[in-house]
Amino acid sequence: MITGEYVAIKKQDISALSSEEIYNISREALYLQSFKHRNIVKFINTYVFENQFYTVMECALGGELNTYLEKQKYLSEFEARRIFKQLHEAVKYIHSKDVVHRDLKPNNILFLDEMRENIVVIII
Repeated sequence: MITGEYVAIKKQDISALSSEEIYNISREALYLQSFKHRNIVKFINTYVFENQFYTVMECALGGELNTYLEKQKYLSEFEARRIFKQLHEAVKYIHSKDVVHRDLKPNNILFLDEMRENIVVIII
């Protein structure tokens, strides 16, 4: 179905992986697809095509927190509090699902839009 919405696509080469590793990747992606939280990037679907595993997710047009921090050099107390509150909510939700985010860093925290009021965490 064509919706006209922008999406982000993560492409992963699986040609050198064992069948068990491929199974684990697809199982994890399907499990994470069930996550529904305003501060977790929304997963749309997964596909395998010609030894490539594609994960389709919502597109966060505001860019990475890392890039924003490099440009701004610092955050106001208000802005930092807003971002960390949303980050806390995301991590709390992830932990409630008995999942640990093993790569939480500014590159995996995105602003949903160019207004940079809301963040989403990438978990895959």
